[in-house]
Amino acid sequence: MTVSFNGFNENAVTFLRDGEIEAGAPVTVTANGTVSPAEDGDILCGVAAAADGDCVTVQLTGYVKLAYTGDAPAVGYTALSCDGEGGVACDEDGKSYLVIDVDTVAGTVGFIL
Repeated sequence: MTVSFNGFNENAVTFLRDGEIEAGAPVTVTANGTVSPAEDGDILCGVAAAADGDCVTVQLTGYVKLAYTGDAPAVGYTALSCDGEGGVACDEDGKSYLVIDVDTVAGTVGFIL
């Protein structure tokens, strides 16, 4: 049996897009109904699932896997914020997420939004 967290409680919403956003990128809300690429220290709104024209579909809940910079996050509830490079970083001023898996070789962290 293989363990999988994909699909758990996934929920997505379509926003207007401000800036260049690709699928898999963390985003933040920057105006009414609008998201932008996340900058260093931003609180994560969600992860872009798809982008087309002026719109982007953003996964707001469920399991995601992103790159991390700096120290490896610990499993369990860990405070994270955006790193401005398309991933996240440990940040005591960030939001607490349930970190389920950390791959220090690949530099990725899987967590529940």
